[in-house]
Amino acid sequence: MGDPNRERGKAALLHEFRTFIRTTDVSELDPAEIRWSEDDLSVLLSMSLGPEEHGMVEELMKKKDVYDRQAIQEALATEEALQQEIARAAAREQALAVERTPTEIPPPVLPEEPPSVTPDAAAH
Repeated sequence: MGDPNRERGKAALLHEFRTFIRTTDVSELDPAEIRWSEDDLSVLLSMSLGPEEHGMVEELMKKKDVYDRQAIQEALATEEALQQEIARAAAREQALAVERTPTEIPPPVLPEEPPSVTPDAAAH
């Protein structure tokens, strides 16, 4: 026999899903509003659902997949843009380093040392 906690979890998932589809038009649902994970949707598909419910779970999975793919593409584009910005900043830094030659860098200003007092000079 299955784990009782797992079975209660499945029953709760199914109840939540059925409540949701009664109050929501899945075809017009924004993918960002899908509250279930891919695993949850897979569990729902493995249950004995009616054809209409099964079709809704499949539609949710498709929407979630498209949404997840878009999120991944956006993240990759952001990462690529950041990498390009880092490369440009490194190139600017390198160009600035080349422009500064040692002759253009002024020598450090050393503080003047006070005249040294030797014991012989102090005696006079």
